[in-house]
Amino acid sequence: MTSDELDDKLEACRKAASGYGDKRGLKETADDALKTVDAFIREDVPDEYKTVAEIDAWVKRDPRHTIGVEMKKKRYSDFAAAELYKAILFAEVDKYRTDAATDRDINKRHR
Repeated sequence: MTSDELDDKLEACRKAASGYGDKRGLKETADDALKTVDAFIREDVPDEYKTVAEIDAWVKRDPRHTIGVEMKKKRYSDFAAAELYKAILFAEVDKYRTDAATDRDINKRHR
């Protein structure tokens, strides 16, 4: 792999992983938002629901909970994609460094 090819690959990975910190923050915020929404929904649970299982089922049927879960799934998916591209970026750099070190070693032995 030439240096230009590596630069092209790395640039593509950089673009795909851009905003990594923002995506991580949005993922964490989505977790907190879902917990907060669920806490508000639990405040509205009718007194007829007594057991934890009944209360949890009631919370999960609430549309606000469903919206929160969908938001969390999207945020996690965005973050996972950015994390994958970041891992690819590091793997490509490591491979390039290893190849370059191997080439230097071979050149030394052939002198």
